[in-house]
Amino acid sequence: MNLKLFSFTTITCVMLAFCQQRVLAQSSSFVKVENGHFVKNGQPYYYVGTNFWYGAILGSEGQGGDRERLCQELDLMKQMGIDNLRILVGSDGKRGVTTKVEPTLQVKPGVYNDTILAGLDYLLQEMGKRQMVAVLYLNNSWEWSGGYGFYLEHAGAGKQPRPDDVGYPAFMQAMSKYATNEKAHRLFYDYVKFILGRTNRYTGVAYKDDPAIMSWQIGNEPRAFSKEALPAFEKWLAEASALIRSLDPNHLISIGSEGAWGCEGDYDCWERITADNNIDYANIHLWPYNWGWAKQDSLIENLPRAKKNTKDYIDRHLQICERIKKPLVMEEFGYPRDGFKFALGTPTRGRDSFYEYVFSLVCDNMEKGGYFAGCNFWGWGGLAKPQHEQWKVGDDYTNDPAQEAQGLNSVFASDETTLSVIKRQIDRTRKSQSQRLMERLEMLRKKGYMFGHQDDPFYGLTWDYQPDSSDVKNVCGDWPAVMGFELGGIEMGDKKNLDSVPFTRMAEEIIKHHERGGIVTISWHPRNPLTTIEGGGLAGQKFPEGTAWDVTNTTVVKSILEGGSKHELFKTWMQRVSDFLAGLKTSDGQKIPIIFRPWHENTGSWFWWGEKLCTVEEYKALWNMLQDKLTADGFDNLLWAYSPGMASNLDEAKYLERYPGNDRIQLVGIDGYQWGSKEDFVTQLDANLAMLTKFAADRGKIPALTECGLKNLTDPTWWTSTLTPVLDKYQISYFLVWRNYKEEWFGPSPSKPDAPYFNEMYAKKNVLFLKEINNSQYLWQRLN
Repeated sequence: MNLKLFSFTTITCVMLAFCQQRVLAQSSSFVKVENGHFVKNGQPYYYVGTNFWYGAILGSEGQGGDRERLCQELDLMKQMGIDNLRILVGSDGKRGVTTKVEPTLQVKPGVYNDTILAGLDYLLQEMGKRQMVAVLYLNNSWEWSGGYGFYLEHAGAGKQPRPDDVGYPAFMQAMSKYATNEKAHRLFYDYVKFILGRTNRYTGVAYKDDPAIMSWQIGNEPRAFSKEALPAFEKWLAEASALIRSLDPNHLISIGSEGAWGCEGDYDCWERITADNNIDYANIHLWPYNWGWAKQDSLIENLPRAKKNTKDYIDRHLQICERIKKPLVMEEFGYPRDGFKFALGTPTRGRDSFYEYVFSLVCDNMEKGGYFAGCNFWGWGGLAKPQHEQWKVGDDYTNDPAQEAQGLNSVFASDETTLSVIKRQIDRTRKSQSQRLMERLEMLRKKGYMFGHQDDPFYGLTWDYQPDSSDVKNVCGDWPAVMGFELGGIEMGDKKNLDSVPFTRMAEEIIKHHERGGIVTISWHPRNPLTTIEGGGLAGQKFPEGTAWDVTNTTVVKSILEGGSKHELFKTWMQRVSDFLAGLKTSDGQKIPIIFRPWHENTGSWFWWGEKLCTVEEYKALWNMLQDKLTADGFDNLLWAYSPGMASNLDEAKYLERYPGNDRIQLVGIDGYQWGSKEDFVTQLDANLAMLTKFAADRGKIPALTECGLKNLTDPTWWTSTLTPVLDKYQISYFLVWRNYKEEWFGPSPSKPDAPYFNEMYAKKNVLFLKEINNSQYLWQRLN
């Protein structure tokens, strides 16, 4: 062998593997759309965000820049739970225009103010540090940031009117020419190419690779401004979104539309532009005062009409989203202060009532699994203290642009009642990690069932403890969607579990799999507290003495319950489990969601908590004791799974006998191995899954085949001839096969004859591995 060639090839492979892991980890942190819902870091993503159009200006070091205030504002929003900000990339045109935002970014086509670009870089850096995401809009149909009028002027259409000079009807008529002006479009496309091709000077990350960006948005409230211009308007939006997609395949794309209101009242037009394949999610805006649903002198009195019209408007757009299967975000809505006053401290009873109503519509739909995915209120004024009703250079930026009265729609840090309404809504949308995992499992179950493997990254038939290794991956090129891990031994304070896996390595692999986008399940086979000997490992005892399989005494469970002789010892054991689970966090301190599956196969009698070893009451008390302890310790990231063993007599009544209760269980499973003939296994599995899936459906639980396998795969065709024909009949969440070890294996291996049949199963569209559940086929195709 050529040693030099070997070394170079090895180093190259390691580097490629590292790059692949880095890109995959980064890809999972992008906000994506799966099955009509947002997903972030592998979890369903619902949000309450805000508009913060001036963020890039605050991030600059020139006129208007105030990085100290920017960081304070971001910290305030993050503390409240606001993590989604809709931001103007930059304004266009000459400075010194009374009703336009300044300083401008694009002074002339292709001429950019580097100070504002640096501000945008700094803003994205600071948002990324705080795990916040930006929706960046690139154009504007209105005068306050240049937009349409700027491009028309530089396309040779002459000086464009401003509403403060000629009124809005004349302004809108002039802007209706934008939809058909291809030269103006080309100037805009040049700007898009420049911005999307940018690399952040502070982080070194290209914009197209930055997870701090959620979405590129074509513009703020793009309109045709006439029915006649609608066809050209639709064509332009399609061109713009296709261009953005070609430049950046990683980020979502949205339009920034007001809804049908921005399509000259044409709902069919809005459906067509939103259904475009390059548009990932739908937008609407809501302005009861601007749209004539509420009057200056009767804002409180007009609330019922404003709310009714709001609901009707939202419902019509939600119906369209249900047809086209895309999430809906209401990314602008606002309501003036009481009495149409603007000063800080002016009451906001009307606004608070309107916000509360809108939030209730969003959350009610979300909790029913609908397509309403989030909202951005207009907007964040934060720490600003307006000096003038009409904004002047040198004044604090509020979220009211220069053409509007300062304080009209902004929410300031001193607006305590409004902030309280917002915070209540955020708390309602902020679900625990276990709730988010439950939603994700439910969502994935509609695509198929996942493959899982116990101890997958630790060892295989021909290797052990090699970095990023897996028998499953070595066979099919993909990781299991679900990985199982075992805590037996943690209760003794051992450094390794009962299968000799170091707990430090286990924690690392659990975190790694979560960050890949995978799903983690943990079981616990604690030693027998009555018969075990302290001292680490088996302490000289012969298996099964002192282990979970030691069933020589029928009073073990009784002994560890309150008042029992081993209760204090078992409290120590539970604390050690708690301590291990507490360390399972991401680098930013987020708890990892886990399917926790203790006291399994309880309907058999091969574990000390089995059917013949304790009473029904004792078993339930055992379950409750552990669950109550971990819940009290703050583990809202655990999804509790109940999984008796497969049996010929496992009907619903038998399953319910020791079932801890609907309020305690989220996932219901069975453990089922083929120990006898294929025919007996298929018959029993079929009957048990029929019972289980009905049981789950009746109680709103997730069903799974929590353990299964054929020892040493004596039938190489087992994957496709025995197992999947049964699983295909039922909508389960996943199946998990037990570990691969040198003397005993249940998963595939490249060295064994079942590998081709496993790959045949892998090719089935309804059998899900890591790639499918991450929805990252494009990335994998590019890397492989």
